[in-house]
Amino acid sequence: VKLRIAELLERESWDYVVTHNGWGEYGHSQHIGLYHIVHSALQELPLDVVQPQLMLFNPLPELNVTPSMWKRRMINAYLDSPWQHINRHMLLDTLSQYTEHIVPHDEFS
Repeated sequence: VKLRIAELLERESWDYVVTHNGWGEYGHSQHIGLYHIVHSALQELPLDVVQPQLMLFNPLPELNVTPSMWKRRMINAYLDSPWQHINRHMLLDTLSQYTEHIVPHDEFS
């Protein structure tokens, strides 16, 4: 799995990589393992590869997963921009309903 992830990270230019957090959300061992594989693969990227921002699922049930009006406007502006890439459109459209649950690695606690 790690070799395949490393290959994908090197072959394409990624803005973000989203994966499970180090706790595995609810302690799921495969989620924890995938976090460690992805984190390690990102740290081992060659210097000539742009480092994407690592984002983690932060499942807090008390959060409202409905994007706010302002977040929806930001998402729509991004999707309507002339430089959009179809894969970014599909990813953002899919993940937009969970945006309050995705946080940068450095901000995860």
